[in-house]
Amino acid sequence: MGAAKQLAVVTGASSGIGRATAIELSRDLPVIAVARRAAALQRVSREAPGEVTPLCADLTTEAGLAAIVDTVGDDGVRYLAHAAGVYPVESVHTLDVQTWRAAMATNVDARLFLTQRLADRFVPGARVLFIGSLSAHTARKGGMAYCTSKAASFMLQQCLRLELAGQGVLFANTYPGFVDTALMHGAIEADRGVLPDAAKYAAAAAEGKLVAPAMVGRFYRWLFSGTSDEAFNRDDWKVLDPAHHAHWTGGESLYSGRA
Repeated sequence: MGAAKQLAVVTGASSGIGRATAIELSRDLPVIAVARRAAALQRVSREAPGEVTPLCADLTTEAGLAAIVDTVGDDGVRYLAHAAGVYPVESVHTLDVQTWRAAMATNVDARLFLTQRLADRFVPGARVLFIGSLSAHTARKGGMAYCTSKAASFMLQQCLRLELAGQGVLFANTYPGFVDTALMHGAIEADRGVLPDAAKYAAAAAEGKLVAPAMVGRFYRWLFSGTSDEAFNRDDWKVLDPAHHAHWTGGESLYSGRA
């Protein structure tokens, strides 16, 4: 391909898991950090230990996808982290077409079409990480759009693995657990009559058991750069699985401790 250099692309990079992942991956490769909030992306660029190019783009639009491809240019994509996501809370009685389609557009469509647009820019052995959720396999009252989109995302990464295997592109699906992000706190604050699981999320926060985004970012850096091809290319990487903690936690707690 003759690429000048190899890059990492991280979506949802202005906050939460995406932000932490962009910061961590910048230790190894130049990162294109994609999100819709320009000021927040600029802060990520300033705080990262390595090179981060902030790119304000809407993944759900043709213009946004084109901007990412243009920014990659003639370089090669080594890592792609699909971290952008939304969690609408609605009952079946109030869920409207716009909310449903917005969830699918961010949680599914953007992942498909960004991967598609970058397919000819992946270097051999490129790795693509899908930030998944146990909600892909667990029905949640009030979380119908989120659960369905996460189930679709899970199947999407399996299909893409088959489609791009001939290029040597590897895929992993991960489960970060309950993470101390704005998305999680939005779910905690939801009407428990609509989303009963909000009580479960709130209890985890009260016990200081929300995973720190920085630790998730560290875990994802290890997945990208510290695992074999065979190990990476699987569906069930869980942040909370103690089997791999010795490789990347440095003995630090996973939890933010913030209620």
